[in-house]
Amino acid sequence: MTERGPDFAFPMEDAPKDGSILRLLVKFDRKSAAGPFEDTTDPSWTIGANNMGNTGEDVWDVVGWSWEQDVFCHAYGATVLGWLPFHPAADDNEPQMNRIRAALNKGL
Repeated sequence: MTERGPDFAFPMEDAPKDGSILRLLVKFDRKSAAGPFEDTTDPSWTIGANNMGNTGEDVWDVVGWSWEQDVFCHAYGATVLGWLPFHPAADDNEPQMNRIRAALNKGL
């Protein structure tokens, strides 16, 4: 069973896999050394990328926080639920801008 993100995040099947940095909604693996930036077990926003277009490997590189070492690190085992562009789209892409505005209005 594949976990799905909320309505305000784009579905993962539409995510670019060209190495672009994206905002990712992830569920962190509590057994991993890397976790969310705040103390929560809920899905959290972070950044990451998938570089399959250049490497042929369909792997999400997800940024997490090591609470033991106080450093950013790779979040092994994180489940990516949804995504948004890292940079807002131009206003001429109104459907995408509406989804981004809705996500921002929810306090993300």
